[in-house]
Amino acid sequence: MAILAILCLGTLLLNHVFPSSASPMNLESLFGGKVISHKKVGIMKVNLAIRSFRFPDIVPLLFGNQILSVEKHGSLLEIHHNSEKRTELFPIKRKSPKRHIVAFVFKQSSLDVYPVPMENTVLISRLILVSAHFAELHMWLVSQGVYSHVQRYKQRLHATSLLRDFADNAQRSLGVKSCGKRPTVSGLCNNRENTISGVTIQPFRQDVREKRKPTSFILKWSPSPRFLSNKLFLAKKQIHAPQNTNALMIFFGQFIDHELTATPLEEIDEERQAPMPHPGSDKMMSFTRSAILRFDYAKCCKEYSTDRVWKGEPFNTLTSFIDGGAIYGSDNLRAITLRSFKHGELLLKQREGEQNLPVNNNKDLAFHLENESDGREKTLFVAGDGRANENPFLLSIHTLFAREHNRVCGLIRQWTSTRRSKKRTKDEWIYHQARLIVIAELQSITFNEFVPAMLGKDALGEYNGYNPSVDARLSTSHAAFAYRWGHSGVPETFDIKTRKGKTVRRSLKDLFFGTKLFDSHGLDNVILAAMNTPASNIDLKISDSLRDFLFNPNEQGILDLVALNIQRSRDLGIPSYKALQKIFKTGKGLENIHPDLRRKLLDVYGDEKKIDAFVGGLAETAQEGSLLGPLLHAINVDQFKRLRDGDRFYYENINWHRYVVDMPLVQKIMEHKIRFGDVIRANTKVKPSDIGDRETTFTTHLG
Repeated sequence: MAILAILCLGTLLLNHVFPSSASPMNLESLFGGKVISHKKVGIMKVNLAIRSFRFPDIVPLLFGNQILSVEKHGSLLEIHHNSEKRTELFPIKRKSPKRHIVAFVFKQSSLDVYPVPMENTVLISRLILVSAHFAELHMWLVSQGVYSHVQRYKQRLHATSLLRDFADNAQRSLGVKSCGKRPTVSGLCNNRENTISGVTIQPFRQDVREKRKPTSFILKWSPSPRFLSNKLFLAKKQIHAPQNTNALMIFFGQFIDHELTATPLEEIDEERQAPMPHPGSDKMMSFTRSAILRFDYAKCCKEYSTDRVWKGEPFNTLTSFIDGGAIYGSDNLRAITLRSFKHGELLLKQREGEQNLPVNNNKDLAFHLENESDGREKTLFVAGDGRANENPFLLSIHTLFAREHNRVCGLIRQWTSTRRSKKRTKDEWIYHQARLIVIAELQSITFNEFVPAMLGKDALGEYNGYNPSVDARLSTSHAAFAYRWGHSGVPETFDIKTRKGKTVRRSLKDLFFGTKLFDSHGLDNVILAAMNTPASNIDLKISDSLRDFLFNPNEQGILDLVALNIQRSRDLGIPSYKALQKIFKTGKGLENIHPDLRRKLLDVYGDEKKIDAFVGGLAETAQEGSLLGPLLHAINVDQFKRLRDGDRFYYENINWHRYVVDMPLVQKIMEHKIRFGDVIRANTKVKPSDIGDRETTFTTHLG
């Protein structure tokens, strides 16, 4: 009885100090505005939350690793996310017994986002203790302004995405009470035992990285990357890849790369600068180093736990899972902006008589999203990944999966029309069920069609179920060089039909960011051109368009992708080719390289110990049934096996909702019968005879 009395007294005290709920109306009257968004999350580290739950210590709990720097001007905190985005916070006080409420005037500005009325918005955070081990964090955004209907709609979308970001960051630091049954945008909670494993804005898995001084990646004995590119990678004549592999397979590989990894670049300070001489060259290619997590939270917020901050490490801005980030986005603002909020569908626009991705402007979208826009076209499309416009073949794949999502939404509505449930009619429920199905399709295509074409059949072995102890994160070796084999497989020219039926030959250099070319040819013709164009052999021959004219067809030598790959590996501390052979046990010396190439490599490097990993990996003779030599094969097998086995939402491990589990499409996925050709046939007017009965869509051979 005594224990029960103590527990009851404790509960009364908690409810007195931390009331169980707060009416939005009270908040509106207290702070003089209208609640435009509210978010509640459960957290586990209660003691840390209580200590950190004050201004300014609460700031990094909300903004997490997105903070680049914080400047304090009196009571004002100016938070810099990058060179173009900042948030201003100013604490405010109201006479209220609820001392646990933290509130501040919130203002966010960005040069890339269309103006959203967020000035004089109050961000309110409130902690409610539920037990000694669990608390609820409530957050509200209260608008104090009066805006038009369109402005209010944009404000509401922006506010919702912000609060989702804040909740995500708080849970990363304070722990998650319970993980959901579907993949999150940020990858949080994919692994219940280690909830932050594989999330966005996280360093790569350091499998082989050498510790070096900031400028030691430029070694005295290292030949210039551009010199190596000219001496070893000049492609006078490209040889076709074996097994009738086509260019579509190469561009699908690029799509998967953009699904898994994105390393931001940054201007470098003097501490990290190093000279890059080019003897005998009249042009210089600038190299911008990979951005690092460099903000020191201890200087800002002393109560904040720093055990999960990786200062000074190159990081991945995407999740380390095949979870549809390239389709739906890997941040909340992009994910919300790409939705139509009707019938669960993504936002597509009618263009040239086809359903295509929206254009990145204020006519098609609520917000202007971050996009790679180095091309000549001002009108760029927007997708889940900002690199979608790099070439029309990649853009076609993005468009296909967006169309597929909307098609699946229609199938779900049709299939559940006889079910007595309000859920089946809700946009949110349909969106997430369709998203889960499309992600499963993408995974099935990747592991049953793409990976066998790359590594050979049964290279990964049997799937024995989800293993939470497997670290699915992208390794440094995979991200830095081992998955960049596809650059060697890109052909120099393509024969593409126009909408009028005329076949024209296009050089790769003319297709970079060519959205007008995409419009003039149409998705169907672009996909067919990639299917019917042989891929180049994976070797030391890379298209001149990639070596001399990358993203700039009019001037030679602006950006050399080969030189960039070599320099990036050095920048990230990747050991030499020979050192990696020893680590991955793939041979000794140059035994996996043809004798003619051995002599050429030794002539250029002078010593086999100096050969760069990217160069040595591509120089190797391919293993039987694979496109890759032993070293690249071993690293890719390791990575894709971990991506499969360490993903709680891998399609063979999903517990499907009872309303969709019997759908024919879901059954086909579960039987491992989905192929990329199915997605093409369902979302284009490509004739079945053009695809034929190929065993895989990634070959030029027609059955």
